[in-house]
Formats: sequence, C-alpha cells, structure tokens
Amino acid sequence: MWAVPAPIMINWEDCVIDQVDRTVTVTRGGHVIVRMELGYSAEVETPTWTLLERRDADDEIETRWRSGPLEITWRHSAELVWSTRLAITNTSTTPEQIELPLAVTAGEDRTAWAVRSDAEASIAVLGEPTDTLWCDIVQGSALGTGAELLLGNLMLAPGQQHVTRLRADWVDDLAVRNEGRHSSLPRWDFQHHQSTVFLEHPDLAVIETGGRENGDGLTEIEGGPGERVRTRLAGARGTIDVTIGFAPSVDEAVSSRVQSDLTRWRSTRQGLVIPTPAQAVLAQHTLASGTPLPDREKIAAAVEGAVARFREEPSVLSMVLLAQQAVLTGDTDLAQEAVELAPVLTDTTGFTLTWTRLVAAAKLTGAELGPLLSRQHALLSAPAPDLGIALLLPGAEVEVQRIARRLGYGLRGSRIGLADPDLDAYEIALLSQWFARRGDDSRPELGWAVDHGEDLVIRHRTRLCHLAANNMLSDEALVWLVLAEPLD
Repeated sequence: MWAVPAPIMINWEDCVIDQVDRTVTVTRGGHVIVRMELGYSAEVETPTWTLLERRDADDEIETRWRSGPLEITWRHSAELVWSTRLAITNTSTTPEQIELPLAVTAGEDRTAWAVRSDAEASIAVLGEPTDTLWCDIVQGSALGTGAELLLGNLMLAPGQQHVTRLRADWVDDLAVRNEGRHSSLPRWDFQHHQSTVFLEHPDLAVIETGGRENGDGLTEIEGGPGERVRTRLAGARGTIDVTIGFAPSVDEAVSSRVQSDLTRWRSTRQGLVIPTPAQAVLAQHTLASGTPLPDREKIAAAVEGAVARFREEPSVLSMVLLAQQAVLTGDTDLAQEAVELAPVLTDTTGFTLTWTRLVAAAKLTGAELGPLLSRQHALLSAPAPDLGIALLLPGAEVEVQRIARRLGYGLRGSRIGLADPDLDAYEIALLSQWFARRGDDSRPELGWAVDHGEDLVIRHRTRLCHLAANNMLSDEALVWLVLAEPLD
C-alpha cells in the first residue's frame, strides 16, 4: 500500500494545479481558485480508497485508485485548457451502482456555481466579473446535491467502464458563455406561477414531461405556487433534466404563511397569541393588503395584542410592527415609540430595511425622526457596519458586486455548497432597496450583470418565494422580502 503521496504539480497559464491524495487544487499567485475533492462526501460515509499507481509529466497528472469493486483513473492535463478525465471501471462480477461524489470548493472571494447538472453540466467558479473559471462536462453527467456533485449516477455492468470528462477555461464575458452553452434552455429555474415557460428542444427528444408538447420541439410548462415540474430530454450527449419551480408572489407567500402559522397560535381567553414579532408583522401585512383571510377579526385582535407585548421588547421587527400599526391607526404615540426603539437596539440586522416604514409612520403621524437619524449616523461611523449600513456608504458597489457573486451574477442554476436561504433573502432585500435608491441617471455600470442587475433581484426573489411556499424559508426571511417591497 502506498503512503500518503507528495504533491504533484503542473503549470497552466499563470496557475498551478497540484494534487495531494484525492484533492486537486488550482492556485494563482498563492491564492486558491478552486479545490476539487474526489470521493469525499459531507453527507455519507465514504469507502476506503487505495492508491494503486501515480505518474506525472510536464503537463499531465494521473493517479489510479481502488475503492471497493471500483477502479478509478483520474487524469489531469493542461495546455490551452485544463482537462480532467475520470474513468470508473466495475471490476466485480455483479452490477454496481455508481455515485461518485466530487466536492467543489471555491477559494476566498469566489463562488462555485452549478450552472447546469446532468449531461449539460457546467460549473462556474466566479471571481471578478471578467475572471471566471468555467468548467463544462463534455462527456458523462453530474447531478448537483447541494454540498457536492455526484458523478456517474448509473449502474455499471461487470467489467463496464464509465468516463466523465471536464474541460475548463477562463471566461471574461459570462453572458456570452452562458447563452452559448444553454441557449435552448429556460433562462431561469424559477417562474411566477401564472407564467408559462416555453422549452425549445428541436434536437432533443422528450422522455418525460409534466408540460404540454406542441410539436416541432416545443413544450409548454405551467405550474401552481410551490410546484416543481420536471421534463426529461434525451440528446446525443445524454439525458437532460429540466426542472422548473413555480412561485407565488410575495403577498401570496405571506398570506399562505399566515394561514399556516394561525393553526399553531396559542388560544387564550383574551384571544390568539402571536408568538414572534416576525409572525405579527406578516399577519399585519396580510391584513393591510386586503387579502381574504379566515378569522380576519381574530387575526386583527391578535396583531393588536402583539403590538402591546412587543412594544416593550426592542428589536428591528418590533420597530416595524409598531410603525406599521401607527400607519394603520394614525397613532402618533405608537409611531414615536417605534422611532425611539432605534437607539437601544443591540442587533441592527435589517435596520436599513425598516426605513420606509418608519418614515411613512412619521409623515402620517408627525412623529420626530431624530432618534432614528442619530442611530443611523452612529452606525454609519461604526468600524464594522452591518451589510445594510455598508450599502449606504461610499464604495457600496464593491459590496453589491460581492452579493451578486454569491448569488451567481444572474446565472441560472444554484450555488454549490451549504444553502442559506435566509441570508439570501436578506441580501436580496438589501439589493432591492439599493437599486430603488438610484434613478436611471445615477445607476453605475454593472460589469457583473448577466442581464440587468434588477433581474438578479427579481429572479432570486421568485426562487425564495418558491422556498417559502414549501416551508423552506423562515418567517424572518419572509419579512425581509416584505420590507424590500415599495409602499403603495
């Protein structure tokens, strides 16, 4: 048995590709661009691997491994592009299911993004807008599983071999590369539930569809809020799964959540008790929007009770609750109390998102905004401001681009790694307000935008509403989406 091998390195343009054990790392100037770990999984226990052979030349690395009944040869070569070839052979006398995990981790200030999966898989390692490492699967297939990719995902007969090949190069125009690679696919994976998605596939055969085939390679896909509709296509390179998620509007998502939360509110002699400020704000919003609700009077009374309880508990969402109630009732004292919570907040996450609600309450009731303005000035001067405050400072475009990179620069697909939809909702709400503060004349050029910057906001808000419809978004995150919406 081999000992732990020393690093093997090859040069590619201004990068170094090195392999230690089953981990390949691409670095530039000592900084990690991307790291790929073969056979490691964060979700399941991986089998024992044994190194059988390794070799390296000036522009090629090859290692051969055994894992149970499988023999895996992993080869890298680097000339004009970086090519990776994975050959998996079933050495046993029985069929074996192949699901080989490949963990992809981006370096600091980069995001690993699965633009597609299956036979049309692409991975974009996003850095600066003109500095993206784009990796296409040109043979084989890959399925995204969140924390890693699964290669193979098939049954191998005894002695059968499966090959996956990837080709990577540098891209300085994301929009052109994205359009050229997947021009026949929908531009986004999530749509409003009242829209129809037209899938054009003149060179692909439909294997399975939840839509309506119109002939000549055109399929219409529709779905209700929270539904996912899958269409499977077969082409020369293999099977392609296209799954479209449909989403409610923000108001519809909030109304649905309130009706779900309502069943869990405690009932007392005084009425229903709303347990959190977030749920109270959502109920308040639904009442104000005029959305039909069962037990509307009971919900209104429960919101009044929540206002009375949470006015003594300073928080960003308490401020929103009091301010919106002041708008609904014209209560000057309540508006002033909302404003005066600002100086005593210990957690200011979401502080800037409250601005329109507090200003509206002050304008309607005549409340003084002094305490709010003083706290905002103090936060602007803080050494490590909250992200929302940072977007008010000079140079905010740098933070905006960082958020956009974390959200894929507007590319279809999803981030590789652990999901954090609540953080996504917060950042989308902040971006929404950032764009709203700029007219056409003051809007800077956005070199990162695959389409327009606002499109990234709209697309991810739609995705998050889909998650909300499937109870995969917290009440607090849903409040951020509500606060990002302009007041009528």
